[in-house]
Amino acid sequence: MGTLNSPPTTPPAKPPKLLDQVRDKIRLKHYSIRTEESYMDWVKRFVQQRLCFFIVEFTRKEIIIRDDKGFKNRVTILPISLLESLKAHLVAA
Repeated sequence: MGTLNSPPTTPPAKPPKLLDQVRDKIRLKHYSIRTEESYMDWVKRFVQQRLCFFIVEFTRKEIIIRDDKGFKNRVTILPISLLESLKAHLVAA
């Protein structure tokens, strides 16, 4: 906390999100509003299709990744060092 004579501190600025970056680039190129809407819809659909779903099995100490490339499920080991922090994060969410 600063003293009375020091200027207030500002939090660091967050980088713009993906859709905001795409929108800025489209507007910089002066594309039409319909083109912007089409591009934004395409980006949203692309990102949604590429998302993977994670299932955490605490009892078996593994992470199952659903619908990965090639539509195959992958299983990986859940590190013991992350068990407690991951449980706490999931409870808080």
